[in-house]
Amino acid sequence: MMKMRFVAPSSDAPGADLVAHERQMDDSVPWAVRYRGELGHVVFGHDAKRGLQREQFATGLDTGCCYGKALTALILPEHSIVSTPARRVHTAVPVHVHSPPPKF
Repeated sequence: MMKMRFVAPSSDAPGADLVAHERQMDDSVPWAVRYRGELGHVVFGHDAKRGLQREQFATGLDTGCCYGKALTALILPEHSIVSTPARRVHTAVPVHVHSPPPKF
């Protein structure tokens, strides 16, 4: 198992394969930005720092509920988003998690 939050080209050659990274590198982007739907639409979490992510073929739902921000859900099949404020803070916000509030 690995954490894959970013991808970057393996070389400067046009069409180079992408390499997975847990942390952001100089030329990396969030993996969901580059994903083209080869396996269908992916719904994922565990990325509170980035907050709500809505890409054509991927939706990231982690809006930091455990940090007192919001609980967010994806309604299928229409792919609409609903969110409600957290009732309380369940854990302190780590230094690396400072996402903006979800935008709909």
